[in-house]
Amino acid sequence: MRVCMFGTYEAGYDRNQVLMRGMREAGIEVVECHVPLWESMRYKTSAFKGPAQYVVIATKLALAYAQLAVRYLFAPPHDIVLVGYLGHFDVFPARLLTWLRRKPLVFDAFVSLYDTSVEDRKVFRRGSLGATLLRLIDRWSCKLSNLVLLDTNQHIEYFCEEFDLEPSKFQRLLVGADPAYAEGEPVTPREDRFVVLHYSKFAPLHGMPYILDAANQLRDDPEIVFKIVGGGQTFAASKAYAERLGLENLELVPWLEPEQLRQAMREAQVCLGIFGDTPKAQRVVPNKVYQCLAAGAAVVTGRSPASEELLVDREHALLCEMASGNAIADAILDLKRSPALRQRLGENGARLFREQYTPRTLVETELLPRLQELVSRD
Repeated sequence: MRVCMFGTYEAGYDRNQVLMRGMREAGIEVVECHVPLWESMRYKTSAFKGPAQYVVIATKLALAYAQLAVRYLFAPPHDIVLVGYLGHFDVFPARLLTWLRRKPLVFDAFVSLYDTSVEDRKVFRRGSLGATLLRLIDRWSCKLSNLVLLDTNQHIEYFCEEFDLEPSKFQRLLVGADPAYAEGEPVTPREDRFVVLHYSKFAPLHGMPYILDAANQLRDDPEIVFKIVGGGQTFAASKAYAERLGLENLELVPWLEPEQLRQAMREAQVCLGIFGDTPKAQRVVPNKVYQCLAAGAAVVTGRSPASEELLVDREHALLCEMASGNAIADAILDLKRSPALRQRLGENGARLFREQYTPRTLVETELLPRLQELVSRD
């Protein structure tokens, strides 16, 4: 089977890397019809912040689609076209081109633009023109595709209810992680320093205020240090809140290169997932959780339908109440007091990743059967 990976997708983004690696390792030949567009935008919502940005992104998309059309029409024979993330806009030209070559179209939606920009990050108000347009893009990018990929069953349920779509249109494809996170020499942590690591783009679903509340509650323990890596939408507000609290047990670190981040995981005793109070936080399990599982870290993340879909509490991770600094602090103390529990979670989480969540396993078990079905119907 040969799949044409199409669009302006961010080639270096974890979701796309895991997907392409998994397909290749599963024996699928992948050819790319790609024009880079999003790589220079670390925070994608910046593309939707006013008329000037709309004109810029529309112009860039138009130029990219002209190039993609030429490249696709001369692309080698293939069985399926797959639009990578972020590809909600790309589906529309892709549908026209696949009709010309009579190929099925698969769309890795991964997220809802409406949910992310309106409900979670509050870039647009409900009912605004921007919100209405994003809702239409979400709905029609899915309707025009033969198959749509999402990362959890809860996300599929949301799309079906919010955009009036049929469940048969969708296939779950879990996020997974690069197996490189499982590599590297183990590090013996310092006995006088208990590092709690969190890294993110500071989106509301991450729940930074609650992580900072936990740091505040644990401030009297001289061994516990919170290491927060990254930046993004709520960074300025989070930094200001930390300064008001006077947190001396907090280290704010800029973005790290992948190997540096993997080293930070190995040096941490606990890695934190997400704890936000937004509806989206109930539906997703982000990259960082899979990456930390792969690294053999003891993971604490919020209890949600999505996390319970993948993880067993106190077997693979500690699942605590969402949006609660108290719950996060209690989970961290539980792990600090029990090295045996930390070791068990790390070993079980790493085993779970190796057995179920590697790129190849995810493609072979969740995606490949649906692709074969599409090809057989073509």
